[in-house]
Amino acid sequence: MTTVISILGGSLYRSIRRLPHAGDGNAVILCVPYRATAEKTGEDQTVSLDHDLRYATKAEWNAGVEQYEAQRRCTSQVSSPSNGVVAEITARSSAAQKIQLFRSLFRGRDDVYAYGFLSKKTGKVGYAPVAWNEWMTLPNGKRVPTPSDQRRCKPLTDQVLLDHFTKRDSQFHNVVGLYPLSKDSKVWFLAIDFDDDGWKEEIIVTKRVCENHGLHPIMERSRSGDGGHLWMFFSEEIEAAQARKMGTALLSEAAQKTHIRFRSYDRMFPNQDLLPSGGFGNLIALPLQRLARDAGNSVFVDEQFNPYADQWAFLDSVQRITAQQVNAIATLASANTGPLGNLAKFDSPIPHAVGQKKETDKQAPTTGNGSLRTGSRTPPSNADVPETITIIERSMLEISKTNLTPLAQNAVRRLAAFANPDFYRAQAMRQPVYNKPRIIYCGEETVDSILLPRGCRESVAALLTDAGCTVTFDDERNQGKRIRVKFIGSLRAPQSEAAKTMLEYDDGILVAPTGFGETVIAADLIAKRKTNTLIIIRSSSLMEQWRDRLEQFLTVKAKLPPLLTPTGRIIRRQHRYSHELCRNTPQGYCRLRTFPDYLG
Repeated sequence: MTTVISILGGSLYRSIRRLPHAGDGNAVILCVPYRATAEKTGEDQTVSLDHDLRYATKAEWNAGVEQYEAQRRCTSQVSSPSNGVVAEITARSSAAQKIQLFRSLFRGRDDVYAYGFLSKKTGKVGYAPVAWNEWMTLPNGKRVPTPSDQRRCKPLTDQVLLDHFTKRDSQFHNVVGLYPLSKDSKVWFLAIDFDDDGWKEEIIVTKRVCENHGLHPIMERSRSGDGGHLWMFFSEEIEAAQARKMGTALLSEAAQKTHIRFRSYDRMFPNQDLLPSGGFGNLIALPLQRLARDAGNSVFVDEQFNPYADQWAFLDSVQRITAQQVNAIATLASANTGPLGNLAKFDSPIPHAVGQKKETDKQAPTTGNGSLRTGSRTPPSNADVPETITIIERSMLEISKTNLTPLAQNAVRRLAAFANPDFYRAQAMRQPVYNKPRIIYCGEETVDSILLPRGCRESVAALLTDAGCTVTFDDERNQGKRIRVKFIGSLRAPQSEAAKTMLEYDDGILVAPTGFGETVIAADLIAKRKTNTLIIIRSSSLMEQWRDRLEQFLTVKAKLPPLLTPTGRIIRRQHRYSHELCRNTPQGYCRLRTFPDYLG
């Protein structure tokens, strides 16, 4: 016999019988609280207490049935779609049952956890491990934080989680941060954080990519409300490296359907393949925190970003991912282009000078320089690009997004992205990877355009041309000012060969050992180009060396304007090369800037 379920007053009820109303003859539904456990085990659900009985009008009952069916359809995305099993744990379940369910999903380190705090300086929420001895007193009476190797951490108890769910603390001391990475570098779940503009589209697309692979992740709106977490729970402990490889592959696939920022690869929990030496790995703030829930945040939502009516019933219906599913996706990614997708890679040693030769017309070249391997997991086709496209050359290459599909845009962006060796070096040595991006992206973004470094000129032209697009370039680069300058030195044979090769290209990199004479070659190039020049130096310690070499090997055949201080006074010692005192003035033919100063 089919059991009909209805939601009345926020609780589940099943009907016993229909009774005619004595007044108008309309049916009245006699119902009792529904117990899913009893139905599964075949136990008798006969009512033993009169106060368990409830009467509902036909209209109330039918409205409750519709509400229940709507909620069941929402939860069916993460539960078995055909068994129709109702969650055993609901909002009316005991605190112990809820905590047991929560701990079965959000499993991490039990011997340590972090608590939140509100920074007085920044006003932002931070987290710190909870310890019995968080502070220690020095002999001079000053209290300082206890060193990590002497800290005795508190375990994560049920009471701590209960406070997380129920207490309202404006200082966030009851907000729990969980360390997902176990001591043997395994995890029970994987979470991906989306917090950029457009995070809703990113998380929805990634979720649907997961569903295409038979996975059923769930979405949580973050505590701030300005982002979301995509949670995937495992049926058993999984190697963190394998779980992260799966997550990375899913992100790479989603990036072909929408704009997934590269920093999303750094927003996975855990953020390490291996537990860092002497640390706990990164933490994630647990959901369902009471103060955030009051504002409609830190809750699980559907694809319209509406919170589920019963958060606990929804969690009880979550479908876990098996180790076989994780391995299958990770293996499939490795067999193709790797979990990160195709990134820029140098397959051959860089010669003395690489780049593109000067172009005498507007037509783009159709072949690359052979040293840069580029593309995306699925290369764009004629349907992904317009018939013609004009790329504007300024300080960067400006590529319009108009008529470029997300797949083509992703392929273009990846021409200027490469794996960060520092990240993998630190991870291999079990060092912290905080503030070390997994992917370095050298491009920029506007609403209408993708901006790539000018060194990607040939690669982007080849990519779009191979897709069937006619590419032209519009040169709007700053041509600089012509100067009358002469090189008064002489170059050795290797220096002369390098300078001659560099002059054949508009862009390029000279790679040479220490003492090769890069400053002398630069002086020769300035004299041959006869254009005012900006020289960016790694550190201020090299400033005088460059200035001395330029004064030694260059002579200017023109009267230079006097150098002025920021207040307009003439500097007595006149240099033809502007330095830090006049870096913001247009005087001089060569401007020396340190790299940090240039960025600032």
